[in-house]
Amino acid sequence: MKPQAQAVTPTQKERQLPFFSVIVPVYNVIPYLGECLDSVLAQTFADWECLCTDDGSKDGSDLILDAYARRDPRFRITHQPNAGVSAARNRALDCLRGQWVGFLDGDDCYAKQALGQVYEMLRQNQNVSIEFVKWGYCLMGGGYYQGSAQPLYLTQMETIRFFIDEMIVGGMILGGLIRADAVGALRFPIGISMCEDTCFFAGLAGRLHGMLMIRQCAYYYRIHAGQATKRQGIRLLHDQLRAFRLVYQRYLSCVSGWLVYVQRLREVLVHCLVTEVTMHACYRGGAGAIGHEVRMFLRDVPLPLPKWSVRAWLVRLMRIPAFDMVLCHALSAIGALKQMLTRRRL
Repeated sequence: MKPQAQAVTPTQKERQLPFFSVIVPVYNVIPYLGECLDSVLAQTFADWECLCTDDGSKDGSDLILDAYARRDPRFRITHQPNAGVSAARNRALDCLRGQWVGFLDGDDCYAKQALGQVYEMLRQNQNVSIEFVKWGYCLMGGGYYQGSAQPLYLTQMETIRFFIDEMIVGGMILGGLIRADAVGALRFPIGISMCEDTCFFAGLAGRLHGMLMIRQCAYYYRIHAGQATKRQGIRLLHDQLRAFRLVYQRYLSCVSGWLVYVQRLREVLVHCLVTEVTMHACYRGGAGAIGHEVRMFLRDVPLPLPKWSVRAWLVRLMRIPAFDMVLCHALSAIGALKQMLTRRRL
């Protein structure tokens, strides 16, 4: 795919450094990587750098990255031994030069107007403080999150409330573009294989004075069998609960003075906890360790569990040593029976 003609021209002052830095962590995504990098080349706004971190790829993705760097010097490539997506993104964050930073996974794509749309929105809203622009995204093959019907500006406290309500449950890093000086020294947590982007946003929330939501679909998200989000079992639950503990600590540091926000934070985490425990882990294995994981989580995060929620009462019972084993194995057996009946109907 050839680059499109530049439609938006930054000022001479803005040309001193790239206006946008696009960070692409890459690990064994050779079937999709060319399409991903072509979508950056195709941007109608040309003042960008693309920081690609090859995280020890074994399928030839590293060679494709080097080829794009030879083709266009705006691609800056780093190679490292496999250390996970957080380490790959952090490596790029240490090297970024742009005024704004966005994240693009190596199996996803940007719409060709993505950077240009954000640049125009920033020019049109120079009279308000904006550190984050959230755009809409599309799922490849169907599905669409369109954001607000019109560009919507949120103040600092409105931004924190939005992050609690929306970004904890579905806070994928594809959310938009962030002012680089708001990121500062904030980095992704190492050692957590799931929800690391939710942890990042939790740390970002208290740094933002305002954000802008735009409707346009600017990001194309691909779902396929090799993704980390497809992993199952107790390790997944362990990482998710570790992430939720970190999320709680980070949000609490910026909302501790507002009881209504603290209460809402706990309510959202209750939803996340009972959903992951009763709908994911209990039906997919690791029953013997689930009760321990829940007790560890509730020790660090004092959640006010709803009184009349069936799922919440299951979580309450899991806090009881010995009974948690019986309950978790029962739930796993029910899940296995449900899957067997589903297969028979098919």
